[in-house]
Amino acid sequence: MVASDPMLIFWALFIVGQDRPPAGIAQLMGPRGQPVLHRYAGIKHKAIALPFAIFFWHVFKIFQDTAFEVIDIEALAAAKRTTLPRMIYALGIREVGEATAAGLARHFGDMDSLLAADLTALEQVPDVGPVVAQSVLEFFAQSEHRVVVAALQRLGIHWPEIDVVAPASLPFIGQVWVLTGTLESMPRGTAKQHLIDLGAKVAGSVSAKTTVVVAGPGAGSKLEKAQSLGVQVRSEQDLLALFNQYEKEAE
Repeated sequence: MVASDPMLIFWALFIVGQDRPPAGIAQLMGPRGQPVLHRYAGIKHKAIALPFAIFFWHVFKIFQDTAFEVIDIEALAAAKRTTLPRMIYALGIREVGEATAAGLARHFGDMDSLLAADLTALEQVPDVGPVVAQSVLEFFAQSEHRVVVAALQRLGIHWPEIDVVAPASLPFIGQVWVLTGTLESMPRGTAKQHLIDLGAKVAGSVSAKTTVVVAGPGAGSKLEKAQSLGVQVRSEQDLLALFNQYEKEAE
């Protein structure tokens, strides 16, 4: 049985009310990057925990930071905005990481199309094989997971539809990139998201399957391994030039 909206809100507030800093959200992820907040709050369905916790953490911080001052309505509204790839990833579907979530979003364009997809349609998504496709299908076959998506929308959490993109049009499709060392011009998360948007998978370790390693100051063992394997190594400046190039081509 799925809890009612008030109960979901209660558990979300319970989570964000714990003595954990904002960075603790990342610490409450499993070893494969899957949300495990439900283990802490006793929530039966893990899909409920992360989206609600993140949203209500933002709300909690807005009230905490403003105290008795006028509440920033724009900040409150911003807490409800997300993207389709992030929403899919936050649901905690087994075998679906950030790159796969982005691929599903690009392929289907909106949540309704993803919810309606059968096994054949899911297997048409680049880098989605039978195992991942079956996992996605089984996840959305459970009515409680569909209820969660609908409940989030009722609470005002929203994400824009995105243009369906042909995989062949993505310059880094099928490539595996690794970021190592310090990035001086942008946060690592921003660089990672840009690479995913261009079709790449961003890995945390170097292997023979790695296509490119971007090495900044302080790069250590990952750079050494890339050089020993003959993997292409590029600088942060090279990466920025590529981002600028593809941004201009998209205009």
